[in-house]
Amino acid sequence: MDTPRFDDFEAFVQARDEVESASKIAGEGCYHVVIACEDETTPETFTQALLAFGRYKEPREMRRVRD
Repeated sequence: MDTPRFDDFEAFVQARDEVESASKIAGEGCYHVVIACEDETTPETFTQALLAFGRYKEPREMRRVRD
């Protein structure tokens, strides 16, 4: 995050229907957020909204090898 607006960010993820989970983490980054994408526009719309809080990385699950 570019600024310490943690309360604002947490309110943001609470209000977003596409967010399946969000966790405050230690190490690289401040949060780990998992979203469910109904279509190809969901990630773009969500990440554009994230820019109000700072930078992001967007790893994607390509194939689950174990449940």
